[in-house]
Amino acid sequence: MERLSDLREATESDRRWLEWTIIRLPRTHSLDIGECDLPAGCTPTRAALSFYRQPPFIAMRLDREVSYTGNNRAMSRLSHGEPVYFQNFLDMIAFFRELPTEAAPPPAQRKTAHGDTYDLDSIVDTRAVSVPRAEGKTPLTRETIQRELAKVIMGQDTALETVAHLSALHVQKGNPMRPLSIVAWGDPGTGKSETAKALAGVLSRVGPHQYSVIWTDLNTFSEAHSVYRLTGAPPGYTGYDDPPVFEAIARNPYTVYVWDEIEKAHPEVIKVFMGMLDEGRVSARKELADHSRYYDFRHSIHVFTTNLRLGSIGQEERKIGFSSPEAAGDIHYSRRCRYPLRRKPAQSGAGRYHAHATHLPRYRDRA
Repeated sequence: MERLSDLREATESDRRWLEWTIIRLPRTHSLDIGECDLPAGCTPTRAALSFYRQPPFIAMRLDREVSYTGNNRAMSRLSHGEPVYFQNFLDMIAFFRELPTEAAPPPAQRKTAHGDTYDLDSIVDTRAVSVPRAEGKTPLTRETIQRELAKVIMGQDTALETVAHLSALHVQKGNPMRPLSIVAWGDPGTGKSETAKALAGVLSRVGPHQYSVIWTDLNTFSEAHSVYRLTGAPPGYTGYDDPPVFEAIARNPYTVYVWDEIEKAHPEVIKVFMGMLDEGRVSARKELADHSRYYDFRHSIHVFTTNLRLGSIGQEERKIGFSSPEAAGDIHYSRRCRYPLRRKPAQSGAGRYHAHATHLPRYRDRA
C-alpha cells in the first residue's frame, strides 16, 4: 500500500482479506502494512500503519505522532499516534471511507541565492522533529487507571473497567456539575470497598490532584437522627461541636467517599444523598472556613456498596432501578433480604447514580 487513501479505495476482496487476517492475529502480534504516504497537511508526510486485535475490539494506529493541519475528523483521530478502536470490521470500513483522498504534494524544490535547487527534506529529517508538548501530567485514560487498579484488585475486570472509565471522564472535567456516584454491588469479600480505596491512591499517583478517602459504615445510620452526623447537629443539640462527616470535603474537595452497605441507611440519610447527587452541594449547619454555608461535592467521588443482588426481577422482587434494563440491569429489593432497600428513597435515587459496578464472587464460589 503506497498511500493511506488506498484504504478508502480498497476493493471488496482486499477488505475481506484484511478482515480475515486481523481476526486470526494472536493478541501479541500485529499486521504491519509498512510506510505509506499521508494526506496533505500531515508532517511528516510518511508513517507506518499497523493493525492488531484487542478483544473485543480491533484497532489501527500509526507508528508515530503526526502533525495534521487539515479538518478531516478521521485523520485527526489517527494523527495522535494512539490506537483507534472499532467494535467490528464494519466500523473500521466506515472509518476508511472518512479518510481524505488527496495525498501530500511532493517536496517543493527551493532555490538558493545562486540559483541552485535543493530539497528541504534532504537537509532536515522531518521524522525526528517532534511537536512540543505542554508541561505537566498527561490526561488520564481509562487504560491507565484500570491497569493501576488491577495491581491491587484481582479478578474483577468488569467492575474495574466501569470504575476506571467513569473516573477518567470525571477527573478530566474542569468544572463538573455533579459528583461521580457509583453503586458497587456483590457478595461480601469481593473487593467493593477496597476498589474505592484503591481508586483514591491511583488517582493521587497518576492524576493531577491528591485524593483522600473517607470510609463510612451506614449500618450506624439506621435511625432518623443519625442524619445530623453527616451535616452537623443544630445549635443546642448533642453533637453540635462534633465535626460532621461532610466536613472532610471542606478540607479537600477531591475526596473519595466510601458509603458501605447503603441498604441499611435510614430514608432520611438517603434523602441527603439524593440532594447531594442532584445539586452537587449540601447545606452546612455552621459557617465554613471560606464563609460559605454549603459543602461543595462537585469534584468528589462517591462509591455506595451493597450486598444486595441487582439483576432480573422475580415474583418476590420489585424493580426500583435504572431506566435501561438491557444496558445496565435493574436495582431491586428482595423480601428474602434481611435489610431491604427503603423503597421510596431508592426509587427516587436509582436514576441519580452514574452506573453500577458488578463484583463477581470469589473464584472458589463461582459455578
